[in-house]
Amino acid sequence: MTACLVTDEGIKRLARGCRNLKKISLPGGSGSSMGDEGLIHLLTFCRDITHLEFSGRGVTEAAFQQMAANSDLASNLKKLRLDDQSSNKNYMRSMREFGRSRPTLPIELVHRSHYKKYDTWYMSTSHTTYINGRKVSTSIPVDT
Repeated sequence: MTACLVTDEGIKRLARGCRNLKKISLPGGSGSSMGDEGLIHLLTFCRDITHLEFSGRGVTEAAFQQMAANSDLASNLKKLRLDDQSSNKNYMRSMREFGRSRPTLPIELVHRSHYKKYDTWYMSTSHTTYINGRKVSTSIPVDT
C-alpha cells in the first residue's frame, strides 16, 4: 500500500494505537490526502517520534504555525521530511519560523519527479535541508 491511500483519519487511528512510534515514513504523492490534521495528530499522540517523513500536498503553513506555537509538539524530532512546496511563499515563511523555534531540527523538503527513458519510467528524488530556518544544503537528484 502506498501512502497515497492513507488519509488523515487513518493516521489518527495509527497515532492513537501506536503511541510509542519512533520513526515513520509516509511518502505520499501529489494525490495524497494526508494533511495538517493527520500530521498534528501524529505529533500529539506519538510524543517519542524522532524521525518523520510525511509527504503529500495537504500539509500547509497552518501545521508549522501550530508546531511553532506549541513546544510540546515535535519536541523529540531529530529529522522532519516533507514535500517540497518552496513555490508557496506562506508555506516557506511558516516552515522557516518553525525551524527557528527548533534550531537544531533539520527539515528536509523533498522533491520527486518522474521521467521516461527508453520505455522505462524512473523517479528522481532530491531534497533541500533547512536548519534554524536557513537553507544549509541541497542534494543531487538520485534516480530510484
